Amino acid sequence: MKKITLLVLCFCALSLSAQTTFELNWEQGVNGGDASFTIAVGDEIVWTWANGAPHSVTSLPMATEDFDSGILTGMGTEFAKTFNVVGASDYQCDVHPGSMFGTITVEATMGVQEKYERNVQMYPNPVIDEVTIASLYQLASYEIYDVLMCSY
Repeated sequence: MKKITLLVLCFCALSLSAQTTFELNWEQGVNGGDASFTIAVGDEIVWTWANGAPHSVTSLPMATEDFDSGILTGMGTEFAKTFNVVGASDYQCDVHPGSMFGTITVEATMGVQEKYERNVQMYPNPVIDEVTIASLYQLASYEIYDVLMCSY
């Protein structure tokens, strides 16, 4: 009996160490692909109000997990949610439902590399003059290369 308890405790410790916290700046115009991400069980998302307008983070009726920040006001206000159930949760801002919405998809397990690949979006492709980069990761820097200008 003690061996089983010890194994369970070790498993829990390993699971907690793999948790990732993602941050999302939450304001009007953040929707669709900019507010939709794939994470693993145990990961947390922190929505931070990027302006002083009132907003909420509210799951929709068919979401896998229920959550509701209530309507909060103030730049820098935060709402955090740790996701623990595999599935998809559509959500929106109840104040601005047409311009602030997304989907959080939760998978049983994901490696660090897979989380990065699934949650950094760059568009359009091909790029002409401007590129948009949407990410739950804080990218300190990045480089863009023109493959037509590369020498082999």
